[in-house]
Amino acid sequence: MGASIRSGMNIYDVIYLAAEACNDPRMLDNIEDVLASIEDGVSLGGAISLFKALPEEVVDYIALGEETGRLEELILQCADIYEERAKEAFKSMITAFTFFLRLILISVVLVLGVSQGLLKMLKDAMSALG
Repeated sequence: MGASIRSGMNIYDVIYLAAEACNDPRMLDNIEDVLASIEDGVSLGGAISLFKALPEEVVDYIALGEETGRLEELILQCADIYEERAKEAFKSMITAFTFFLRLILISVVLVLGVSQGLLKMLKDAMSALG
């Protein structure tokens, strides 16, 4: 959104493209209400808050940016924060997945080891029986 604003796109196109890029039906369901609110003179932060799918923190960054005249800067800062959070969530997911794979590998090794031991015991018992 910040890069689009910097490039000179009008706010209506920026909001529409951002809502479309999210690929979240809740965003597209409210797009007309958001754009109409802006046309009616509602602040950008107030209009954006109609997107129920957006975290309140994002709305607050947009409202603060609008109030201070630093909209582009604060939108980019907010995007950086969410990008960092996404990276951390991805790392956590990979760590959990790796743990799960290790657990499966250990389980397979244990099952194979126990199975070999049981087979050896069964073979010895069959040999003893004749």
